[in-house]
Amino acid sequence: MLKQNLQQKLGLKINPLQIQLIKLLELPTYQLEQRIKEELESNPLLEEGEEKPEPEVDIKEDGDEVDFDENSPEEDNYESSEDEFSLDDYISDEDDVPDYKLDLLLDLRKRYNTMLLSNTNEIHWDWSEKTCFSYKGHHASDFFNHIYLSYRLHLLKPDAEIFEYVLQDADIRPEETLFIDDAVPNCRTAESLGFHTYTPQPREDWSHLFGIMNHKS
Repeated sequence: MLKQNLQQKLGLKINPLQIQLIKLLELPTYQLEQRIKEELESNPLLEEGEEKPEPEVDIKEDGDEVDFDENSPEEDNYESSEDEFSLDDYISDEDDVPDYKLDLLLDLRKRYNTMLLSNTNEIHWDWSEKTCFSYKGHHASDFFNHIYLSYRLHLLKPDAEIFEYVLQDADIRPEETLFIDDAVPNCRTAESLGFHTYTPQPREDWSHLFGIMNHKS
């Protein structure tokens, strides 16, 4: 009934942005939280970027009337902000993977069944493939036997479900697997499932775990 009233009141004057807003208003709280979580994962700028004025919405309690501010700058600025965006502006040197670690990964790939399990989004992963994992003409698949990315699986560390998915998909045993992650909560979940874990310090060379000489020049 609310949807019919909105359509009758607004007719053809609603643009796509406003229609999307109406759909969001009709979502139950839990679904709305899930939608926001997905949008933040797929676009990191939504979480940390500069706040912009939102379209003004006036909703009466009886749900009979909805007013939108048609002069909102949101749509006008969208295209220009997209052109100016560069992921390099949001990634520090600390996010780069040192060459010696990439060499270490290539060595380990020859000796072990190496896998990547990462909380990431499509934008950041594309950047990683083009910068970090293009090292010496390689591709990401040259460093890992399997690559598991949160935005593809719609799962996140430290939830146990993503670890259980990897165990089943890769057909591995947790007691035979070493999980290396710089986040303590992720390691705790892995340990609860039977993984061996190691939490390195920032910029640590953890080649000693495999009896390999330090790769740093």
